[in-house]
Amino acid sequence: MDALNSMANLCENARNEISKGDIKRAISVVKDGLGNVFALIEDILDYNEQNEAESDFLESIGNIGHEMIDKLEIDLGRNLDELLAAVESERIGFVNYTASVTKLKAGTKLKSKQVESIMDLYDKLAEERYEKMSKRIFNDFWEINQSEKAELEAKRIPLLEQISDHKKAIVDVPRKTEGYEDMLVMEEKLKSLKEEKKAIKIWKFSDRKGVQAKMDAVNKDIAPIQARIDASIAEIQKEIDDIESKVAEIDHELTRSRTLQELEEISKNNKKQ
Repeated sequence: MDALNSMANLCENARNEISKGDIKRAISVVKDGLGNVFALIEDILDYNEQNEAESDFLESIGNIGHEMIDKLEIDLGRNLDELLAAVESERIGFVNYTASVTKLKAGTKLKSKQVESIMDLYDKLAEERYEKMSKRIFNDFWEINQSEKAELEAKRIPLLEQISDHKKAIVDVPRKTEGYEDMLVMEEKLKSLKEEKKAIKIWKFSDRKGVQAKMDAVNKDIAPIQARIDASIAEIQKEIDDIESKVAEIDHELTRSRTLQELEEISKNNKKQ
């Protein structure tokens, strides 16, 4: 009721200023009161009543905005007619008339933009209220549905442990692979051959070619061992990816936004039980 009364008072005060022709004051009344009305709307506990109040408020603010624009256009037309009459009666000159018309139109345009800014402010406040309401619905949903939340979190823990174990297993793959110790020796030999080749003068092509042939032979011996390591790691990584996918599904279910309909359904189900 406080929200409805505040809405009614805001609209009445704004319309009073519009009727007086003080659009600047009417704009100020609306802008100053928007935040307070939205705060009161947020205090409404029933979600449907809250949404209905906001919908009514949007319609009211929209109507007031149109009334302001209409009033500005009416006042502009009347003022232009008065200026034209003054020119025709030679009370003002054409130069003054032109300057006054430009000033009037600029002032009206400025106030029209200020009226439009009311709706921009309304949209901003409405978005903030929606975010707060979504958070409240989310919290209410899991407050009512704690058993499912606990069940999902319980499923998540062993999956994370499996991921951790698999990642440790990846680290251990090389040393558990047949030929790994031999590969380490060959890699050291390869380093030595690279240094040897680097030390050979660039014009000694045959010597460099001979060292390169030895390096190619070592790389050829390393390749199958490395392939076994890579295959084992890829297999474990696939298992990790599958488990992480399951964790992602649980996380999505725990963190995704909840709709008012979902909250109402879970509330009904709990009451039946």
